[in-house]
Amino acid sequence: MSNIKIDAVVLAGGHVKSNRSDKLPKSSIKIGNQTALELVTSCLNGCPVVGDVIITSFPKEAAPLKGFTFIEDKGDLVENISLAIEKTTSDKVLLVAVDIPLITPGVIEEYVRLCLLKDAEADFYYPLIPKESMKDLIEMERTYFKVDGRLFTGGNVMLLSRDLFNNHRELAQQIYENRKSPLKLVELFGPKFLLKFALGKLRLSDAEAKLSQVLGAKAVAVELPLPEIGSDIDKQSDLDFINDYLEKSKANN
Repeated sequence: MSNIKIDAVVLAGGHVKSNRSDKLPKSSIKIGNQTALELVTSCLNGCPVVGDVIITSFPKEAAPLKGFTFIEDKGDLVENISLAIEKTTSDKVLLVAVDIPLITPGVIEEYVRLCLLKDAEADFYYPLIPKESMKDLIEMERTYFKVDGRLFTGGNVMLLSRDLFNNHRELAQQIYENRKSPLKLVELFGPKFLLKFALGKLRLSDAEAKLSQVLGAKAVAVELPLPEIGSDIDKQSDLDFINDYLEKSKANN
């Protein structure tokens, strides 16, 4: 993969759910001594397979980092992503959530390697992390779903072709927004798939075929033994768990 360069779009919007009256922008939350945005952009900059990094859905009140292209939040996720993708030049693009605190350059590189190993010509790659791969992060609250008799959770990094997003903006938005809600994803496929999902009898090959049909492009699901892709921060308890996890890891090294 030495010659591969894939541009990345960081989705920097959203807030952490908290009991406090003030909202915590995800891009500004502290992970150790870095903000989430600093951590993710540093990771992408250090990854040999990542080209340009575009930051979109950027909160108006936040201070931008030097050396990056920023797109201010327009209040519409599709428009935010579309404006960012317009600034990319690679055939495929990484969509990266800002709130993935354990991500590293090596994890991103392995993610891309496994996607292309599954099918280098695919247009859309849906990340699946087996429950058993979550290991020490298993205590984090996640939604798991059964496919082919095994439990999986969705990931927070997606690889897709530029053309696919441009041709299916609304559907791409639904898939991304519901990446952690398998029930809502399956609803896009119709009642037959919804029933199979509810009964725990959904087959991965059937889901891939149906999604490919809907998109008019090749879609594949990629099994990833990468818990870092499956952990994110949606609420205060997630942030507390991650900072405690990092403190314990630091103390043990």
